[in-house]
Amino acid sequence: MSILLICTPLQVVRYSAPQLGPYRLQSYLQKKGIDCDIFDPSVDDWDSFLGREKFYPVIGISGTHLNMKQCLELVDSFVQDKERQILLAGGASPSNNWQQWLEAGLDAVILGYGEAPLAAIGHLLQKNLTKADFLHELAKVEGVALMKDGLPVKNPSQKLTKEIFDAYTYHGALDLHIPYERYWNINQEKISGLSTSANPFIVKTSRIYTSSQCTNKCGYCSSKFIAASQNAPTTVFFLNAQEIFHLICDDVKKYACEMIVFNDDEFFFYKKRIIELCHLIIDAKKNSQLPRDLKFECQSRVVDFLDDEKKVDDSFVALIKEAGFRRISVGVENLCENLLATPIMNKSQFTYKNVEELIASFHRVGLLIQINIMLLIPEATKKDVLFNIRRIIDMLAMGCQVNLNVKIISDPGAPATSNAIYEKTTNTFRSPLNSATIVLPQFFIPRDPDLLRCFEEYDSIYPEVRALFLARKGISDTWLMNTYDAGVGCLTILKMLGEDKMFDELFQLLLGL
Repeated sequence: MSILLICTPLQVVRYSAPQLGPYRLQSYLQKKGIDCDIFDPSVDDWDSFLGREKFYPVIGISGTHLNMKQCLELVDSFVQDKERQILLAGGASPSNNWQQWLEAGLDAVILGYGEAPLAAIGHLLQKNLTKADFLHELAKVEGVALMKDGLPVKNPSQKLTKEIFDAYTYHGALDLHIPYERYWNINQEKISGLSTSANPFIVKTSRIYTSSQCTNKCGYCSSKFIAASQNAPTTVFFLNAQEIFHLICDDVKKYACEMIVFNDDEFFFYKKRIIELCHLIIDAKKNSQLPRDLKFECQSRVVDFLDDEKKVDDSFVALIKEAGFRRISVGVENLCENLLATPIMNKSQFTYKNVEELIASFHRVGLLIQINIMLLIPEATKKDVLFNIRRIIDMLAMGCQVNLNVKIISDPGAPATSNAIYEKTTNTFRSPLNSATIVLPQFFIPRDPDLLRCFEEYDSIYPEVRALFLARKGISDTWLMNTYDAGVGCLTILKMLGEDKMFDELFQLLLGL
């Protein structure tokens, strides 16, 4: 009696990387004596996997919002007997939007951390219950939402504690054995589109989580799904420096990785633990406990690098460089301070000058910085967008990396999604599981007439600009790293706005990266 866990079919796959959630759940279940397989559409061949002809009484998928239909189609492709099989979804999006996932024909949604609910499901399998009796018993399990008497019913998840967090995120991670080689082999084939001269792609990369959620309150973000799952506020828990160091050593020993990516939305939010961790790493490299050329990458925020006087802490930047951090992805999101103060951003804790100073500090020590930008913010004007693109050109010329979100996703659970001042597009589809009509919020709509036209025509213009860039750049591989893709996104907007001079300038700059 096996459980099948399906990794979400991502819409944009620039490189292949394991989704840690399903692997963590698989490891936990196996320790409980429950058989569990994983299907990852980014590395597994669908026909060969189905060729095992294995019947899974429970099928679960790690669901995401924009590709909900694709997730449901993938679940449906594994269904052999809907009258006997239990169909599940879990993850941040289903936890925030559990009613619609149930309406789409799933039997249940796993809320919050899925370890304990899935273990309970595994034990229920051993009782050989009918599907109706199984669901009756499942309704009693904490952290499960399902339909009962035709109505959606939610049994909140167990309140997250530091002990539970440590058990899953630290001790559980030490037990993981992720098949990284499968992902690395695929990335090696895509390498031509993943590297620039300033930022060569490192194939042998592992991934670590160190916190329970992000500490920020950005209006566009839906990461606070733990609180939604347990119907109560939650503390942000994080691993200490010693625990993170042990996970680093464990990954190096198990996988012989050359770089470790910390997957947290904001890794540097508690500076004291990062300073302690850096010193542990530096000492370990000196005494050969860790390879001297081991690299690290992470995501962070501008405020993490500021001192009490709101100045960039150059000594902290130098320390993380010395420890082996190679590139930091910084969630700036926009370079116009008036837009940072809007409800959808809620990021007025720093200034544009702080961003300039941070870039300069990184360059002084030779540390790569990736700036994350959101372009078509509802309150933005044409002038704001051109200001951002001009600054992006300047940053690319300086050697910065850029990640661009042209359209802003309207995720259930994000404060801005439920804010009536923002208009949104919707995506309507029929569920492949039960033919129910599902209407999902999709993107926030810009108000400026010129930007609205860009928003509406972007998806039709982008492919031709991308094809032109690929041909001129001489990249046969269609996989593009973030910076190339961000550049093509800006080129597309410039083309639609008729900014020919800036278009040509950016195009020539991208060709030289």
